[in-house]
This record gives sequence, C-alpha cells and structure tokens, in this order.
Amino acid sequence: MANARRFAGDIFYVLESEIQIGQVNAYGYVLFNKKREGQEINSFYNRLIDIESALNGKEFNNPLGQFKLIAGNFERYFECNVDGKTIQLRRRVNAISQAVNRFGKTILISATKRKWVEVLSLYRERDEVEKRFDDLKNELEVMPLRVKKIETLQGLLFIFFISLILRAILLQRAREVELLDKKSIEDILMELAKFRAVKVGGKWRLTEISKKQRTILEKMKIGIPIEANLVIKKSGA
Repeated sequence: MANARRFAGDIFYVLESEIQIGQVNAYGYVLFNKKREGQEINSFYNRLIDIESALNGKEFNNPLGQFKLIAGNFERYFECNVDGKTIQLRRRVNAISQAVNRFGKTILISATKRKWVEVLSLYRERDEVEKRFDDLKNELEVMPLRVKKIETLQGLLFIFFISLILRAILLQRAREVELLDKKSIEDILMELAKFRAVKVGGKWRLTEISKKQRTILEKMKIGIPIEANLVIKKSGA
C-alpha cells in the first residue's frame, strides 16, 4: 500500500491530515500497526476466555458481585444472567466488534506540523518516561524494606533521574540520524549494553567493539570510548 511506512523495524500504515478543533488548527495522524493489532487481539480474547472459564456455569453465593469483581472493566462485553446461584454468560458481539476494530490503531494530534515519525517518536518517548516513573513509584512502595539510609534512597533516585535524561538524549540523537527507521531505542541500548570491560595487567580494557556497535556510535556522533590499542581483540582476529 502507498501509505506503508517503517519505524523501529515495524510497518505502520499512516494517514496524515490537517484538522480543526474548535477555532484551533491542528494536525492529525492515524497510525495502524498489524503486529500491534495481533498482540492486542490475542490479549483481549485471552482475557475474555479467562473470565468465562472462571464464571460461566459456576455457582456463587453472590453471583452478580462475583461477576463484577472478576470481569472488571470487561463487564461491558458480557450479558450476565443468573439462575439461582449460577452464572450464565453470553458475549456482547457488537461491543466486542467495536473494541476489536480499534486495535492496532493510534491517533495522535499535534499543534504544529511535523513528520509522522517524529510525532510517533515523541509520543513513545513520553509514554516510556511515564512508565519508568510508574516503575519507580512501585519500587518506592517496597524500598523502605531494602534501604536503611535516606542517603541511599536519594542516591537511587538521582541515578534513576540521570538514566532518564541519558535515555532521552540517546533517543533524540537516534531520531535525528534516522537510526529509528530499522531499530527501536531498546534494540540500540541492548547492542551497546554488550560492551564488556576486563582487567588485564592492572588495566581495564574493553572487549572488541563490534561493527554494529561502532556504526551506532559513529552515526550518533559518540566517540569510541577507548583507544584502539586498549581493546582486547577476539581470538583469531
């Protein structure tokens, strides 16, 4: 299809349009990813079937209360009939179809005209930062059990904050040099994480830098972190 594009190794079908929200001119982007659609459909129906397995044909002292408790926000996808203490579920086909039709699609709006890949990258960056802060909050719930000094907690928070800044800088550089066309930022970080340092003769040295690692560093204009004569060559090289 003419609107097929690639981002971080995934194929997106992209529609861009100028829109108006009230008196404000904006730009809308509709992005469809088949891979994400499949993942969301699989997750959705697994959840439906789990609920049916837990409730359908089962007896409970408070069947409606149990249905609401287990189904949660999936309650709208079922008709729940109670015969005595027994629950009988039937799927709401129209509600399910409407949900499934939205899978794989992302709608983004920008106040300024940008390339779709930049809008998606910025969206993912914000989403990633929110997830990392959510992870941090979850960690803080149990951290008093493992951290005895306030100084240790402050140090962990500082390192976490710096890591977010460094990740944002790397993401920005990768976007500028179009590395995100074929790789995600996670792929890039995983490749760079393969650097290893060993101590030989009282000196710390890196294992040999791979071609992929060197390409990433050169494209992002990051200096090779060690002189060539301090790099340990692989056997036979």
